[in-house]
Amino acid sequence: MSIKYQLLSMHFLVLTFFSSSAISQSAPSIGFLYNTKEAHSLAYDCSLKSKDVLECEFTQTRIRKKLGQAKLSSELENARVAFPELLKEMDNDCPASEYDLEIIEGKRQSDNEEMRTYIFSITPLERKDLRDGAKAYREACSKKTLESYMALKRTELDIENRTCIANSVRFNQTFGLVQDGATSTKTWVVKSEPAGPCGMVQLSRFELEKKNKDNYKEWSYVAKKVITNKHGQLMPGMMCTDLDETEYIYSPKSRKHALGCDYIEFEPL
Repeated sequence: MSIKYQLLSMHFLVLTFFSSSAISQSAPSIGFLYNTKEAHSLAYDCSLKSKDVLECEFTQTRIRKKLGQAKLSSELENARVAFPELLKEMDNDCPASEYDLEIIEGKRQSDNEEMRTYIFSITPLERKDLRDGAKAYREACSKKTLESYMALKRTELDIENRTCIANSVRFNQTFGLVQDGATSTKTWVVKSEPAGPCGMVQLSRFELEKKNKDNYKEWSYVAKKVITNKHGQLMPGMMCTDLDETEYIYSPKSRKHALGCDYIEFEPL
């Protein structure tokens, strides 16, 4: 390769870099953002349809605790109330409780091939949780008291409390450009009209964050919706006032979330 060709190639790369930088400063293009309050992330792919219209595709990934403190307390109280009926159901399974415990502890093999494969494949943590649950079940079968049953229920719910739900959702939004006349600051605001029985209006937007150490601004996304029909009902048992109108900021600055998850379950929604 000649020196002249190398110089031309370098010149083209520099022009391309500054051109793409200028575009990304005027409108979001492709990026990955992190929710500053919750364990959510947001990937976006945007394209300009005109100088003041932007279309974007989003993939939002969310991770949350399966069992919050309020639900944990509710489950325990429900178990306490239902104890007499549940005790009758347990009587049918109690004869097999010792047999199941011996299988989990490796003292005997199951007659079921699928069960043998499962027991062989689980992790030490899963085996411990299974063993603790089987021991609590055996204890509840032996004593048949409310206290022993509640101990069993707490053992089961402890696993649920250490389980997190992961899911993702895809959606599209169209944005219009809003430019400050004094500072020329650009904000891309989603185009939205009242929708549904609650008259939900999207007010989400892309904003430029402060310049980073390289003197380069990055886009953040602010998720926001408002309910215009406060007296409406979304579905039986859920009023429009139950919907979340909190503002959530997605920033390019990554962060860690300590959720205490030993198990992950994937859900479509």
